[in-house]
Amino acid sequence: MDLLIALAVAVAIGIPLWAVIDAARRSEGSFRQIGSDKTRWIVVLVVLSVFLNPVGIVVSVLYLTTTRQRLQRAGTTPPLDVNSPLLGPRPGDGSAILASDEERDRVTRELQHHFETGRLTMDELTSRLDAALRARTVGELSSVTQDLPRA
Repeated sequence: MDLLIALAVAVAIGIPLWAVIDAARRSEGSFRQIGSDKTRWIVVLVVLSVFLNPVGIVVSVLYLTTTRQRLQRAGTTPPLDVNSPLLGPRPGDGSAILASDEERDRVTRELQHHFETGRLTMDELTSRLDAALRARTVGELSSVTQDLPRA
């Protein structure tokens, strides 16, 4: 019984603390890059964790599982240049040229852009990201975005 109480206290304190520390360590630029605000996240995490702990835990988990991943990607990849064309041929060319990691990365960023603008649902985004990451050729990669306008 004491072990369960200790575990509950560790979760109630540890998860929000981890989220606050993680948010504080990230650059303001990374938050701006994903269209978010660092100060707002930190204030929300602290206030909810202190005054409404169960809600604070849920929001902390949400931050750690979604926003944190977006921030990590923002810190390692440049922002999407919506005027930059997809490398290689567009759909319908039947290309058997092997796709590079850079091309797959560009397509995943293009898909994220289309999701953020409302052209794709979460299920469509997930399915297309999976197909893009598994694509071996430029033709397979191009087919993932063939029905979307060029970002």
